[in-house]
Amino acid sequence: MTRHAYRFFAQDVADGLATLAPADRHHLERVLRLRVGDTCEVAAGGRVHEARVVAGGLELVKEIAAVAAPTVTVWIAQPGARSDSAVEKLTELGVARIGALRTELLKGRFTAGRIERWRRVAEAAAKQSKQARVPEVLEPAAYADVLSPEAVVLSHEGASGGLADRIVGRRQTTLLIGPEPGFSEAELELARASGVAVATFGPVVLRTETAAIVAAALALRELGFLG
Repeated sequence: MTRHAYRFFAQDVADGLATLAPADRHHLERVLRLRVGDTCEVAAGGRVHEARVVAGGLELVKEIAAVAAPTVTVWIAQPGARSDSAVEKLTELGVARIGALRTELLKGRFTAGRIERWRRVAEAAAKQSKQARVPEVLEPAAYADVLSPEAVVLSHEGASGGLADRIVGRRQTTLLIGPEPGFSEAELELARASGVAVATFGPVVLRTETAAIVAAALALRELGFLG
């Protein structure tokens, strides 16, 4: 049986030597109890290496092939604790960016603590799922400010087709996931007036965090990465 190789994200790489943040170095030495000469994996700048523990850090031994996922950005209108699970699963799927979306019908508000929590969750999930990068966690932004030609608004109302139909032929996409009450009619009209696609999951109505995971998986599959 192949021994599991733990993956770290380097704080810095210079002259073939990767250094870790203090918390990661503590985890390596005190939790995993790796010693000089033991091996692990280290990721930096989207590249992954097998590495050997040395006194000053991690010595890069050889590069490991890493498959890059298409660029998928997911904006979530969910400031509560349930959003943490969405961030974890989106990271495991390989999304590039996760953003906090402010909408008209949003319940609650995004705090600095929640965004920092998302970053910690994303880093831990990226290590566990052996991603080459930690997804970028974006600061809260207004709905109107993130509408773009590559965006798709996911809504159980006011949509004329499914997600797959809206991203055929694309190389990247941005998914906007509304709060539990959905997007307002004004927001949907703004999307249509801006030429932004509005798509549906069909007959089902999903919680925000579930919708984010399902949408990302469908998009990554349609873009040729999953399935």
